Amino acid sequence: MNKYILTLALTLQITLSSFATNPFENLTQEINNQALNWSHGAVSELTCDNQLILLNMLAPNYYSAKTQIQCFSLIQSTPELEKSLSELQINISSTVNNYIESICKKPAAQKSMSKNFEAFQQKMEEKISALLQYINTLYYNALYSFMAQNPDNQTKLMYMFDDNGIIPTAQRTRKLPHSIDI
Repeated sequence: MNKYILTLALTLQITLSSFATNPFENLTQEINNQALNWSHGAVSELTCDNQLILLNMLAPNYYSAKTQIQCFSLIQSTPELEKSLSELQINISSTVNNYIESICKKPAAQKSMSKNFEAFQQKMEEKISALLQYINTLYYNALYSFMAQNPDNQTKLMYMFDDNGIIPTAQRTRKLPHSIDI
């Protein structure tokens, strides 16, 4: 009997914790739709190499700061990426602005804001940072799935930057993750 109760309690705890782990659940569908439309729209018009540059930009942050600079330098010097980056920026800005507006409309937030603005601002910055990470994850997953649909891309889905810049295609050895856990 005790084993049954313990198992039930553990199952209930795991189930309840899974419902409470995503503070952005109400935004997930909208972000996923934007990410899919972006991947299948503006990004689909790019070459595989340019798609891979964007995928590497969104990849989990295993890069050093120097490597990230190499990635962003290439992005800035590639005019073909302008349209997809612009659309990405608009989508992210729209989502973040809508999130901020919805938070600020809540009475509890208004009360907190008037009591201690600095504490409210710091909490908002933390939430926005978490939201940006969440958005990045959903966009990465959508773009990886889109690229993986093409059998020719299976061997190309690799990290392509290091501290020295672009790793030559034949020397790329680290595979990008199939998806990032949320």
